[in-house]
Amino acid sequence: MNENHFIVGLDIGTYYIKASAIATEDKSTVYESLVESTDNFLNIRDKKYLKQQIVNSIAILEEKIENKIKHVFLTIDPEFTKMKKSEGIILLDEMPVDKKDIIRAIDKSLSQVKSNNDEIIDTVISRYLVDGVSYDNPIGVEGRVLEVQLKAFLSDRDYVERQNKLLNSIGLNLVGVGVSNNTASNILLTDKDKENGTFLIDVGASKTRVSYFLNNELKSIEVFPFGGHSITNDIAIVLEKSRGESEKLKKSISTLTDKNVIDSESSNVDKDDQKKNEELEILDEIIKARVIDMMDNINTYIKSVEKNLSGKKAVIHGGGIAKIRNISKTVNNNLIIPTNVITSDIIDGNSIFTFQVSGLVYSLLEVLSYTVYDVDESEKNVKKPFTSNIKEISDLKENVKQKEYKEYNDASYLTEDQDLIADKKEENDEYEKSEPLTWFQKFINKFFK
Repeated sequence: MNENHFIVGLDIGTYYIKASAIATEDKSTVYESLVESTDNFLNIRDKKYLKQQIVNSIAILEEKIENKIKHVFLTIDPEFTKMKKSEGIILLDEMPVDKKDIIRAIDKSLSQVKSNNDEIIDTVISRYLVDGVSYDNPIGVEGRVLEVQLKAFLSDRDYVERQNKLLNSIGLNLVGVGVSNNTASNILLTDKDKENGTFLIDVGASKTRVSYFLNNELKSIEVFPFGGHSITNDIAIVLEKSRGESEKLKKSISTLTDKNVIDSESSNVDKDDQKKNEELEILDEIIKARVIDMMDNINTYIKSVEKNLSGKKAVIHGGGIAKIRNISKTVNNNLIIPTNVITSDIIDGNSIFTFQVSGLVYSLLEVLSYTVYDVDESEKNVKKPFTSNIKEISDLKENVKQKEYKEYNDASYLTEDQDLIADKKEENDEYEKSEPLTWFQKFINKFFK
């Protein structure tokens, strides 16, 4: 048995179930599995079949990592979420910022968006400020006030619970959730991309999801009711074929290049070849018409969220649609900013790499390493990340709460520049009454009771 600890992600898609694992000790290798999530193209999935396919996907991954999988993180698509801005402020006593301070500030921020009907499933940090000055990484910075600005992703509690019950029914524990566009951005976009302005476009099966990153911050998300399925439906309608046949046709031309296409002007072309050429031309026109319509809708959205398009670009990723012949040319001829088109799923025999779920485990590896390790040198040398002083994290609020709120109630010492703290008193009083667990703390509690 492999002695490594693994972080495991799961993506239950319309067509495929994808699972990914990365070892906490060896960050250079990611293991993946992929199986079909449906046995037809009617978008109808039998629950029993779906469960069995999840089991099969996990079994394949278990064989690859030589480890039993009990805990998984799940990716969900942004149409099942809503994004809310929030901020949390704590006092530092002019001490250097440490990781515990960041956790406290994040918890305060999340307390302000908590809802009885929603579950906080993911967070994206916008920026950290110490005494009003922005820092990429505030650890070690001395000051009196730490502020964390973030975007929280919430999902309907019943929806999350259904996913949890589904996984529990096959012996898996759901320990966290990531939003698919956010997780894919960890693989597909560089820090420079996110700084300069990039639209990340996921052309999925039935939906197209667009995320806009600017100044290293997720600015906006939009979901459109069209995707790769739309092309399949168009082919089925125009050529009067079943959806299964239409999907096969769409995939069959994805491998064609101009060199593969028979020259219809040649005198050596027989009738069968001529007919194939005509069918190919019709398919090209069907696909082109749908892609242009999709790009028109995306253009409208791009112009609505960003007036200055200088230096902006787009990255489009998808499954079958990204492999269609001439798709990059069609997209770049019709989208108003330069665009790269890449496939979401890289499959070569038994080797698989998928952006959403791989991005999830990579980002979790960074978060766990960043959050769990203490600043003590002795802890930094511990090789297994779940042996840090976990109790300090779970008991943190009890240790600091009384002192902190006493200082909020006596804000007379605040300078004029720190009036912001006094303005936050009411919000922090509310925080004292209701303190939500972050997904990370829930994860820790499940492992270490």
